[in-house]
Amino acid sequence: MHEEEFESKIFDFEFEGNTYYLSGSHQLHPDMENCRTFINTSESSIVFDFEKPWSNNYDTNREGEYKMFRFTIIPSGFPDNTEEFTNFIRFIIFRIIDQGENVNISCNDGVQNTGLVLAAMVKMLNDNPYFNAIEYVRNKYHDDAVNDITQLIYAKHVLNMIIPKEDLPFVKIFENLFEQANGKSIAYFAEQRGFDNIGDMIYNVVPTYEESLEQSKNSNKTTDNISAPNLSSKLSNLSFKGQKTEDNTLKQKESEDVASNTIPIDGSAIKKIKRNF
Repeated sequence: MHEEEFESKIFDFEFEGNTYYLSGSHQLHPDMENCRTFINTSESSIVFDFEKPWSNNYDTNREGEYKMFRFTIIPSGFPDNTEEFTNFIRFIIFRIIDQGENVNISCNDGVQNTGLVLAAMVKMLNDNPYFNAIEYVRNKYHDDAVNDITQLIYAKHVLNMIIPKEDLPFVKIFENLFEQANGKSIAYFAEQRGFDNIGDMIYNVVPTYEESLEQSKNSNKTTDNISAPNLSSKLSNLSFKGQKTEDNTLKQKESEDVASNTIPIDGSAIKKIKRNF
C-alpha cells in the first residue's frame, strides 16, 4: 500500500467524437468537483456525508445528486466472483458511455484495486489480443497499477491480459511455487475447479513467494535486477477476450505501443453493452 494519499487523476477516453470522463483516486480524495457517480472498491470504504441523510452535514438541497456504488476487492487481492466482476466492469462502461456520467473509481490507496478495475475496463473495450492493458494503465494512470503478484496472476489467468515484460519472471516464480505446493499448475486447477474456487490456494503461496524473493535478494540472486512487484442479470456476451494464457509470451513480443492518451475503443464492444444492458 502506498503511504501517500493518492489524489484523483483523470483517465478519460474518446469514442465516436465524444470525450468521456473517468477518474481514479484514493478513497479519501474522490473527484467531487467533476464526478457525481462514485465507485469504491475498498474493503473498509469511507462513508461520505452525502450517503448519510441523518447527519448534520447532509445537504438536502443536493439530495440525489451523487450516487455511490461499492464493489469490494480485498487489499493486495483479486475479485472472488469473476462473473460478478465482469458485470461490474460492464456496469461502469454503461454508466459512462450510455448514461454520460462522470465516474470516479477509488480504493484504499487509489492504485492497486483502482488500477485493476481500469485495466479490466480497458481490456474489455479492446478486442486486439496484442494490446497491453496493464502497460496502458501504468503509462496513463500510475506506474504501480496492477503490480501486486496475486493481481498479476488474476490478470493473466482470468482476464487474459498480457503480463508486462518486467513482471514475467516474478509471475513465473509464483506459478512454479504454486505447482510445487499443489502438484499441478494454476491453469490446471482453474480449469478443473474454476479460478474463483482456488483463491485460498493462490493466497497460501504468497508467504512462500515473499520468502523466496527475500532469500534471493539476500544472496544477490535477483532476477535481472528487476524490482519485484509490490507484495502488498447478465448484460451481454462481452467478456475479457484473449488467447490461452500460455500464449502470453508471444503476445508480449507482438504487443502494440501503449503510449497513446486515449483508449483504443472497439465500437462493436460498446454497441453490445448499449444493446444488452
